[in-house]
Amino acid sequence: MGWALAWAMTWAGEELQKSFSKVHTFLILASTSSLGLGLGWLGRVLHHF
Repeated sequence: MGWALAWAMTWAGEELQKSFSKVHTFLILASTSSLGLGLGWLGRVLHHF
């Protein structure tokens, strides 16, 4: 599963670079990743209640 995520991030990064600058691409990928981690953590915390 890890390789699929790595491939998806690489592909998304390449597609984003066609439309955005490197800074914007980094911010989009970093915020998307952080949001996913945050929601996963929140789901785990709420699951224990």
